[in-house]
Amino acid sequence: MRARLAAAGVDVHVPDVLGYGEAPAPSASWDIAEEVRHLVAWLDERGVGELHLVPHSLGSMIGLHLRHEAFMGREGDPAAAARGFVEHWSGPGAFDAIGGRARSAITALVPKVGMEMRAMRGDTTPTAVLAPPGAPATILLGERTRLAPRGVALHLAASLGAPVVVVPGAGHMIPVTHPEAVVAAVLAPPPP
Repeated sequence: MRARLAAAGVDVHVPDVLGYGEAPAPSASWDIAEEVRHLVAWLDERGVGELHLVPHSLGSMIGLHLRHEAFMGREGDPAAAARGFVEHWSGPGAFDAIGGRARSAITALVPKVGMEMRAMRGDTTPTAVLAPPGAPATILLGERTRLAPRGVALHLAASLGAPVVVVPGAGHMIPVTHPEAVVAAVLAPPPP
């Protein structure tokens, strides 16, 4: 793959994860955060900015955490972090489409969003504890919701035994773009 991509003009970077190849051994208390720090440092040393990440098998979990760190690492540049956050959830071009006032408001929230993301990453509370049986719920899912938040919504619905209402034309930001769908869900009779 490396040779074929390089022949097509693509810069290919293949870091060794801790304990493999030329990478140092992991610490005795290795965790994914240690691996991500190693990979971020490796990429930074080589000046690698935006990239296509191609993890495989167990490396996919490390890749997801590295992707998350890519957002968190932008906290020093709040506008870049805000763009990355909005476009992760709503797709390319979404940040420019929301207008200057919304861009400013979201950019100002970057420090708090960073704290929330770190707190959520460390939370291991089981879904069953957070949503005991018998508590009614309905999941609204925008028809144009991107893959990651769609997967989370469907997993949550399955965990809660909750019905999913697909909102036509909506993406992830249903309360902002389609408030009438939220009102209708709240006013609807509870699911059986």
